[in-house]
Amino acid sequence: MLRKIIKIKNVGRFEDCRWRGGTQFESMVVLFAENARGKSTFCDVLRSCTTNSPDYVLGRHRLGSSGSSEVELLIDGGNLKFDGTSWNTSLPTLAIFDSTFIHQNVYAGDYIDHEHKKNLYHVILGAQGVQLAHEVEKLDIDIRATTKEITAKRDVLTAMLPHGTEIKKFILLQQDADIAAKIAAKEEEIKSAETATARATEIKEKGLLQEIGEPIFPKDFEKSLAEKLPTLAEEAEKKLRLHLSQHTKGATESWITLGLIYQKEDTCPLCGQNTAGVDLLSAYRAYFDRVYENFKKKLQEIGQAIFGKFGDKAVLTTQKILGDNSALWEFWKQLGVGEGLILPDISSLASVCGQVREQADLLLEKKTSAPLEVVILTDEFTQAINALKKSADLIAQYNNTVKNFNAQVTAFKLKQGTANIQKLRSELSLSKLVQARYLPDVVQALHNYELAEKRKNDLETKKTTVKTDLDTYGSSVLATHEKRINELLAMFAAGFSISGTERSYVGGRPSSSYKLVINGVKIDLGDERTPANQPSFRNTLSAGDKSTLALALFISQLERDPNLKDKIVVFDDPFTSQDRSRRTATQSIICNVSKRVTQTFVLSHDPYFLRAIWDAYKGGGQIKSFQFMRMGNGTSVGEWNVEQETVGEYAKKHRILWGYRHNTGLPASPNSPREVAQTIRPLLEEYLRLKLPHSFADNEWLGDFISKIRNAQDTDPLAAAKGILERIENINEYSKRYHHSTNPAFSTEPIDETELMNYVTQTLDIVGGF
Repeated sequence: MLRKIIKIKNVGRFEDCRWRGGTQFESMVVLFAENARGKSTFCDVLRSCTTNSPDYVLGRHRLGSSGSSEVELLIDGGNLKFDGTSWNTSLPTLAIFDSTFIHQNVYAGDYIDHEHKKNLYHVILGAQGVQLAHEVEKLDIDIRATTKEITAKRDVLTAMLPHGTEIKKFILLQQDADIAAKIAAKEEEIKSAETATARATEIKEKGLLQEIGEPIFPKDFEKSLAEKLPTLAEEAEKKLRLHLSQHTKGATESWITLGLIYQKEDTCPLCGQNTAGVDLLSAYRAYFDRVYENFKKKLQEIGQAIFGKFGDKAVLTTQKILGDNSALWEFWKQLGVGEGLILPDISSLASVCGQVREQADLLLEKKTSAPLEVVILTDEFTQAINALKKSADLIAQYNNTVKNFNAQVTAFKLKQGTANIQKLRSELSLSKLVQARYLPDVVQALHNYELAEKRKNDLETKKTTVKTDLDTYGSSVLATHEKRINELLAMFAAGFSISGTERSYVGGRPSSSYKLVINGVKIDLGDERTPANQPSFRNTLSAGDKSTLALALFISQLERDPNLKDKIVVFDDPFTSQDRSRRTATQSIICNVSKRVTQTFVLSHDPYFLRAIWDAYKGGGQIKSFQFMRMGNGTSVGEWNVEQETVGEYAKKHRILWGYRHNTGLPASPNSPREVAQTIRPLLEEYLRLKLPHSFADNEWLGDFISKIRNAQDTDPLAAAKGILERIENINEYSKRYHHSTNPAFSTEPIDETELMNYVTQTLDIVGGF
């Protein structure tokens, strides 16, 4: 058993916790602690000890503390010590139900992920099943490692072989003692064939000439230069041009456009004057209207089309084709192809295209600067277009010549024969593979590769055997586990059950899964990716249901532990988020478990739940109650009177007066005289409420009670209290001096202890005799 917390230092809330008092933990311990007082930290300390993992303690090192974390626990047979880095020994018999158990094995937040399913499978299987599961996992790890080894061995082997060699076929190649001579003979054969077919191969691989495209000039170019906008736009342009000539030094239309863009409301962006109603501004806006902008866009598109056909890139592309064609023409001419054909000279095409583009750009620029004016074609442009037309005739002649020439080239190629060199080369490659197959380095690399393959096959065979054993064992365990969980859920009146508990080997490691059954409908657990509109664990179970399921899973796996009688079981807030209707079932199940194990700890922030455990356990063995309490800035541990702390308010108040009255001559009462004086009236109020239920409203106090009793008819139950009315009035007059509602100076009102003792005695006489 765990007997004492000798020390917990610099761990979470425990700044320097020392054991206080002479008692020790017994077989059943109920431990009260407010939230954030150290329950979860204590569980992590125990988890660190049972798993021999320092991280659980180190992760909770007290913030702001420079000292190391230290723990010392007293158990039967010795002490468990954590020195800041490690434990001197472990306590493997611990089983802990807390938020960490839930988040690691059942669910986190609102969903269940694959890691939960893997961990839960281990929890369900127990020691024997976990051993088999670990063996499957280890074999899976070994198989993955061996697969990597095979890849490495294969890489070494393939580096020695020609690209694309199939290793399985390579292994089967038979040794040939004459292979070197055969390779030499085949190489000579290939050399002779290559010499004989060298010219034919060159002819076969040589390409044909390409035709060139004719650059087409836009048909609507001249029409666009002659286009004009409506009269309104013309008038606007006149005003604009007059203004520009009289008031600017060469300003452009672009400058006017920018000015309109930056104008704010009806204020001139330059001088700040109001522009409302100014004819000139209206002219500007008319000039830059949508028709104008569309027309300018059209001119821009024409310019882009001309650049695409006559720009540098198009010209360079054509020149490259002409250069390539010239080289091919000379090659084929040397072989007698193209007899009687002459390739037209169109080298001037680049210059013609340049002239066309240059003259067209000048005209477009002129039109763009004054789009409302008709732009007349220049002589230079006309000359350039005429030159282009002549070039078009030459291009047609050129392409026709290329077609006829290519036809002769194709016919010439078909007449040429080729030797089957590819077949000879394949035969040589095979001979070289036979030779490589039995080279010493290759033989060794192949041996290493085959050994790795054999190891993997052996591991996979063993994994299949162990997995079969695990599946056989797991099928029985899962069915039993599911049955027991549903029994526990029924005891909790959970309103749901589980079904279809099964194993899976997704990812190589075994895991478990199940379905929820609500109102006879089976629901998949889902995960964090499950849509919100689809039923799943997340949206069909309440927080209380999820906690109940987690507790049922924990109890079920605990009961199946073959070493159950040796276990020390810790429950941290097992009633959290559960409905009050499940309180009795929870306390009953915990008490039943506690009678089958060595020791049980129940930690909770709910004193009344601990009282329920306390009452239910009586007669089941030794039980003690303790608390984690505030001590300075930290937490300490000490005894806790669960019965006293959970009695009703009336009993607590009665104990205060009783203690003051009967502790005379003994150690002083734990309550101050002022606290005693302030308790008299509330005690009488609660006493009268108990004796005369339904007679007093919640917002009525002793003065109201007295009025009702005084005015009660003889048939009224309140009339029974008239016999003590005078004494109650007397006590009320005294007690009013110590309550803020009747005396603003209540906190400093002097107290005569002889007088106080008198009224305490009178009050106790009333509540003990009426």
